[in-house]
Amino acid sequence: MIFDTTKTQHLNKGLVYRKRIHQSSVKCLAVANLPSDVVAGGRSVVFSGGDDNAIGLTVASTTIDTRDAGSRIKLSTLLLPRAHAAAVTTIVVLSTTVHSEHGSTTITFMTSGNDQRIKIWDVTIMDSESQAGQMRVRRLVNKPTTIADISSMTRLDDVSDDRTTVMSVAICGIGIDTRTITLRQN
Repeated sequence: MIFDTTKTQHLNKGLVYRKRIHQSSVKCLAVANLPSDVVAGGRSVVFSGGDDNAIGLTVASTTIDTRDAGSRIKLSTLLLPRAHAAAVTTIVVLSTTVHSEHGSTTITFMTSGNDQRIKIWDVTIMDSESQAGQMRVRRLVNKPTTIADISSMTRLDDVSDDRTTVMSVAICGIGIDTRTITLRQN
């Protein structure tokens, strides 16, 4: 679902668009903004995890139509079925890298679920108008954790140089675990 929050004079926000992605409930959401130099109005990626064990990736592109003072929303969705062996309960965005020479953006994100697995993924999204919305996903890490019933994850801190980012992530459920993650830029 996408809500119109541009109507600041009204307290009521209106439902603009609804799209079914998961079989039943959505357990978690995360959002990352994409560079908006191609599409006036902006683009975002909405990450969703469901109790159907799937991860949904939706690129939402908003264009401003100056003729009728309105906006248009275009959604492009990719569903990763069986991304986990049980419900996906947390998603956290780790990094966003713009590849201007390739006309793409890569977002690295981490997921966990009731299967007690921690997975790190990256999704490359094409930025050019002719290929806008096309996505390529890779799983980078698939590790177990001792934390049961994972309910939340968050980035704690990071240290970066030109080629490497080292960060800590807290994983919370029945107990708390911290992981150190090193991301290298290609």
